[in-house]
Amino acid sequence: DARAAGDDALVDARYPGELRYGPLPTPDEFATLDLDGVERVWRGRYGDASDWVFVFSGDFDPDAAAELTGAYLGTLPGTGTVEQWIDVGNPPPPGIARTDVAAGTGDTASVTMLFTSPVADIDARLRVTADVASELIQARLTDVIREQLGESYSPSALTFVTTDPDPAIETFVFVTGSPERVTSIADLVVAELAELGTTGPTDQEFFNAFAQVEEALNFVNNPTFVQELIDDEIHPDRELADYLFERAELSNVTVDAVTTYIATHAGPDRFIQDTVEPR
Repeated sequence: DARAAGDDALVDARYPGELRYGPLPTPDEFATLDLDGVERVWRGRYGDASDWVFVFSGDFDPDAAAELTGAYLGTLPGTGTVEQWIDVGNPPPPGIARTDVAAGTGDTASVTMLFTSPVADIDARLRVTADVASELIQARLTDVIREQLGESYSPSALTFVTTDPDPAIETFVFVTGSPERVTSIADLVVAELAELGTTGPTDQEFFNAFAQVEEALNFVNNPTFVQELIDDEIHPDRELADYLFERAELSNVTVDAVTTYIATHAGPDRFIQDTVEPR
């Protein structure tokens, strides 16, 4: 599978030799699997609920929920132990790292890019700035690569804040195209990101992206609340107030802020590029 092979190569370039981030085990690794090992891992992960976090969101009676929680969750085994997390993250490679993979068949190639940059602090404004930047990059690549060049039916891009293990911004770009043009497409992506990070988006591009994020923030549901409550609990640097203030902070996101964001976090001098061409 070409997409899976590309994902594997990208992960290996970002986290070389790290089994925790690896793809499916190899046949030799599968051969080490035994029932005792499965039971050991099961008991290690699910045999002690002392530091588990349970989150509820929805239309329910709090008293009834408390009663049911005591009857069911309260009977789970627990020793009072609180585990401490371990930092197993690797820093991104310096400069530009490129990998090439031969996988799949047909006449379509693809290129995936990953930009990673650390940040000192995370707040609501940074999160909504990332959301607007995502919409801008997606729209620009769609317009230039698909509409003007007809090279790719579905370029995609996403930039977001991550907190594990340290605060950082990650930006993914995925574009398909003909094997003969995939290298030039990759160069075009870098050029468009560089242009967005210097001259910035047009007023219309910014307006469209801003409107998309504004509409998304007006839509809330229980899964969103659940995820935000969990993130607030398990990530020390994540504050629930950041989510609650995102709608208000959106009004402070400007063209200059988004331009600076793209220049800082999706610059042309440090990224991983993985190119997949058919066999």
